[in-house]
Amino acid sequence: KLQEQYGFSFSLSDGSEKWGGIQEALNVLMFQSIQELLINAGKHAQAGKVSVTLKCDDGEIRAVVEDDGRGFDVELARRSIGSKRSIGLFSVQERMRHIGGDFRVESEIGKGARITLSAPVRKGHEAESSGRQG
Repeated sequence: KLQEQYGFSFSLSDGSEKWGGIQEALNVLMFQSIQELLINAGKHAQAGKVSVTLKCDDGEIRAVVEDDGRGFDVELARRSIGSKRSIGLFSVQERMRHIGGDFRVESEIGKGARITLSAPVRKGHEAESSGRQG
C-alpha cells in the first residue's frame, strides 16, 4: 500500500528462521515502527527505493530500514526529535526505549538514510510475565 501511495520500490529481506514464539506485542511494535519509517521514507525523504532487512537471533530482533532519499542532518534531527517536524522518529525512538531496545540513525544530506531498530526477544511465558508489573 505504501509503495503505491508514495511511489517507491520496496524490498524485504528476512534473514531469520527463528521467528516462532516471539511475543506478539513485540511483533506488533516492530511492525508499527517499520511502517512509520516507511511512511517517512516516502513522505519526507522522497525515496525511490526502500529496503527492510529483518533478523532474529541471539535473543534480539533487528530491523534495518534503508532508503535512497534526500537524507538529512542527523544532529539537527536529534535536536528536533519530539517536535512536530519529527514526531515519527520520536515515536519510533520511544517505542524502542520502552522495551529496552535501541534506535540508531545514519544519514547524510543527499545520501539517503539507514535506521536500525533492535530489541531484546523474550520467548514463551518469560515474554508474558515480563510485561506485567506487580
